[in-house]
Amino acid sequence: MDEISSVILCGGRGRRMGQDKARLQWNGGELLDEIAGKLSVLGEVYLSADSKSRFSDKPYPIIEDRYPDRGPLGGVCSALQFCGTPLLFVVSCDMPFVTGEVGRVLQGFMEPDAGAVVPVEADGRVHPLCAMYRGDAAPVLLEQLQSGNFRMRDALGCLRTVYVPAEELPLGSRVLCNVNTPEEYREVSRLSC
Repeated sequence: MDEISSVILCGGRGRRMGQDKARLQWNGGELLDEIAGKLSVLGEVYLSADSKSRFSDKPYPIIEDRYPDRGPLGGVCSALQFCGTPLLFVVSCDMPFVTGEVGRVLQGFMEPDAGAVVPVEADGRVHPLCAMYRGDAAPVLLEQLQSGNFRMRDALGCLRTVYVPAEELPLGSRVLCNVNTPEEYREVSRLSC
């Protein structure tokens, strides 16, 4: 099987949350550390951030955004260019239930000519920020970025993308849950108990 590294996207400022989502309290620590710990079974875990100084207190290698203010697509492009592994598991910093096992399941769906493997829920909602990307997809995604279109969904349309039903993942759709507002954070915190 191809070697995997993981990157946790920490570029957002959490405006709707009112604070940095990566720094939310979770299981006696910070959400970022919870996610990184779960992903470490796959290999090296990186953080994608707008500034290295923002997470200088963390032990993880930090990939500074080469394409600031371009949203998650800029972070994904930066990470793909930085990481040398054939596969990169991309996860948003606000997904408390994601695990390395999710990455392994997605890896199992990676076809030789595919550039990405992305979960999709029954209602058609895709999750490009909990997805496996092939390292050599970087030029295609970068072209999308340079066109001025920063939408991750549109970028997936430029790749051969395998869509995996959320039911195939450990915990199903629940693993794709993220927290964007204080209300969602409180609700998801109750689910973890």
